[in-house]
Amino acid sequence: MRKLRADRSNEAVAETKKAVVQAFRRGATGIAVSPLSPDAELAQITVTKATYKATTRDRTKTEDWIKANYGEKVKTRTRIVGSDTDVLNVLRTLAPYLLEEEEYVPDNVIYELELKSQKARQPMGWGGEVGDDAPPGIEVTISDPKVNFTFRDRELIDDLITSGVVDEDGTITGHGA
Repeated sequence: MRKLRADRSNEAVAETKKAVVQAFRRGATGIAVSPLSPDAELAQITVTKATYKATTRDRTKTEDWIKANYGEKVKTRTRIVGSDTDVLNVLRTLAPYLLEEEEYVPDNVIYELELKSQKARQPMGWGGEVGDDAPPGIEVTISDPKVNFTFRDRELIDDLITSGVVDEDGTITGHGA
């Protein structure tokens, strides 16, 4: 029985939050008043502002785009092609055949693109490239709205339950005083 009540309560909270998100704009704050006494503030309701997050979903495509469009951001590093034992036993000057130079895109360059895209709320290159010209592999997502209830007077909740306006699970009954 207790689990059923908790599930009903959680469902009611989720539905209430969904309704609040539809009624309020992102970043808004409002006051819920008691239906028994409109001058009594029951809770403060806040819907969070939208935040955006850019994530690289396909690093290879993003790196290829950077190499093709912003070659100056590409670095060169030495990559070991021999075994670790060989490299430890032979110095670079004595056995350069064990080493090879390769181009790579540093992590901070990818991070710069993610930050730029996050700010633009869409994939964007350093030169303002968007749409078909934007760096591939970058995805920008918007946060889900969070609804926060800050109760101002918890005793009002007891009054709503006692008067039959809401049941113990927090579901509005439509009955009462």
